[in-house]
Amino acid sequence: MPQLTNQQIHFIDDYLEKIGVVYEDIRFEMTDHVATALENQEGDFMKNFIDFMLQHKEELLLQSKAFANMAAKRALKLFGHTLISPYMLAALAVIGFASYRLYVSYGLEVAKNSLQITFSVLFFLAVFPAAIAVITKRRGYSVAHKAINGPGLMLYMLMLIINPPLKHTQPWVILSVFSVFLVYVLTMHVTRYRLNRQYKSNYAA
Repeated sequence: MPQLTNQQIHFIDDYLEKIGVVYEDIRFEMTDHVATALENQEGDFMKNFIDFMLQHKEELLLQSKAFANMAAKRALKLFGHTLISPYMLAALAVIGFASYRLYVSYGLEVAKNSLQITFSVLFFLAVFPAAIAVITKRRGYSVAHKAINGPGLMLYMLMLIINPPLKHTQPWVILSVFSVFLVYVLTMHVTRYRLNRQYKSNYAA
């Protein structure tokens, strides 16, 4: 069978959602798995699909953890690539320069507090919608959210821990550390946006 059409891929996705695969990231991996299996078969798509699901439906649902791991790896890989991308390195340079100008103009406390407040707001905006999606089990990304927000939460706790000792270090060290923290949380947002585009493009009409 030739490569499946977008309509056929969307049909598989809709079916998986109806049988209880709620989260898009896990369903994305399952859809890709089913589509690949069907493309290796000859004959009518619908007949092959029905036969495949009759044989493998329970197996697919039981293997949801394996598909969740695939989704987590996809999210973390994309996060890593985004973090070291030229765009994020440029963002680090801009944030570093802006924090230095704040330090020169208004002092260290103002510069540091500005970075901390910006980080906290962006972190809340990243984590809160994801937490609501996971708790309510509404349509969205579960594993990708956890994979990205987990390290972010650890970083936030690290910021709170190292904040007091940083007061006794050089200003450039303090501003550099908090600039990196801010770039990290920006990467969380960019990665989620890129994942969303990746998932949506898979089902584009």
